[in-house]
Amino acid sequence: MKQWHHLITLSFLVGVVFGNTLLNGFVWDDFIFLVNNPAYTGFKVKNIWFSLANGVEYLPVRDMSYALDYALWGNNPLGFHLTNLLLYGVTVLFLYVFFCELLRFYECEQSQDSRTANQIAFLGAALFAVHPLHSEIVSFITCRNALLSTLFFIVSCHCCLLSLREGGRNRKGLYAAGLGSFAFSLLAKATSITLPFVVLLLHLRHYRREKVKALFLTLPHGLLALVALALHTSIARQSYVFSNHGSIIDGRTILSKMAVAVQIPLFYLQKFLLPLELSVEYDTQFAPSLASPRAICSLVLLAAAIWLAVRWRKTNPVASFCVGWYVFTLIPVTNLFPTHPIVADRYVYLPSIAFFFLIAGLLVRLGRQVAVSVAALGIILVWGGLSMQQNRVWQSNKALWEHTARVSPGSPEANIHMGRISFLEGKYDQAFGYFDAARRLNFGSPEYDFFRGYQYFVRQDYREAIPWFDRSLTRDPRFIEALYFKGCVHEALGAAELASNYFRQVLQSPEPDFMSLKPLAKKKLGGSQ
Repeated sequence: MKQWHHLITLSFLVGVVFGNTLLNGFVWDDFIFLVNNPAYTGFKVKNIWFSLANGVEYLPVRDMSYALDYALWGNNPLGFHLTNLLLYGVTVLFLYVFFCELLRFYECEQSQDSRTANQIAFLGAALFAVHPLHSEIVSFITCRNALLSTLFFIVSCHCCLLSLREGGRNRKGLYAAGLGSFAFSLLAKATSITLPFVVLLLHLRHYRREKVKALFLTLPHGLLALVALALHTSIARQSYVFSNHGSIIDGRTILSKMAVAVQIPLFYLQKFLLPLELSVEYDTQFAPSLASPRAICSLVLLAAAIWLAVRWRKTNPVASFCVGWYVFTLIPVTNLFPTHPIVADRYVYLPSIAFFFLIAGLLVRLGRQVAVSVAALGIILVWGGLSMQQNRVWQSNKALWEHTARVSPGSPEANIHMGRISFLEGKYDQAFGYFDAARRLNFGSPEYDFFRGYQYFVRQDYREAIPWFDRSLTRDPRFIEALYFKGCVHEALGAAELASNYFRQVLQSPEPDFMSLKPLAKKKLGGSQ
């Protein structure tokens, strides 16, 4: 099959498997960071490039795409989902081209013809295109950052490969294009800072006897990554992202963080091979000690994979490169840097590329053509069907959190969201059941106490509401809803100075979740329990 046939087939796969995402609406963080954000609705380029458009992150490449969507579609979620789908499709096509070039770079044609190499590249891209782990990336508009960052990451790596093959001016131009693509990737999502490690692997392979030159050519990428790391870290501290979820030395010891970090690669490997019960918020508990059997087993397996990669660097360089890609690109999301949640499908989007390339190579090399075609078709049908089913989970907030509460009942986040949904539907007993579960799972969860107080507030029994709001603030002193409604209580009681103090705290709060106040401010209780 010719390359253009492969590209058409891949485009068809993406459209069939993920086309139903166009029926989905805005969900979850979309309402907090995206919907009606004045930086996007007014296409304020200055705000996008010289401030934090969503109040939390500096990602102007992603933010420009949101502004363009608003200019074309307004508040219609169909347009935003269409952009996500197109970006995903373009990424799949670029990945196919990158796989072809990577096979050419590692000189696989010496043992196989170019047709076989194209088959490996096509199968790897096709498996990537239909995998259920990518449903969150395509379906969740807030994941636009990962879509754009990964696309530019692949383009940068591809330019690097081409620059190593070309000579003269073309080499310099391609090198500059790769560096520029890396900059765009960093301005779409910070986790792409690991690209210098991938580029170094390619340079070391090409300049086998000139390691100093390989390091020198990777230096600009490394410096760019360090600048981006400093910038994103500084912004994360200013916007309280790090203080909210801890840092590398806060909350847990470095050893306990390392224990969790070595278990995460195997968690994703399991989800990759058996993509069932996918969740936006996993309730998986990782062993907090390096001495635990689970951590020891994970560490041994991870060390063995790295050892094999080093040993295979000459006899099987493609497999060695894939192990390096997976390990390096996964580092930013192993919770050594603060991540919330600890694991998520979107985190493994970029690292998963290595798996698809490895599996495609194994299938093509170990099996006959008919057997490979049957096996590949079977995998694509199963994974594609699971992806289409998972896409429907993202249709609405209620569908999302009902699914999450079912597959991850131990998730405080899922119980909180289901409690809020039930409360706004007037199902108060059910709501407080969810809030109580969240409180038992996480002592710092303030929702149960807040909503008890909120019931008294709606009845205008303000003095009974105050102690409940106080209890919620004891659990979370920055809980914006309790601060706001406690200000409303004092305002109703005539304590203007106290009310002003609480409203001032709301305005100064680093929490971006002001949207949660709107449905509560409009809510009228039909009856209280």
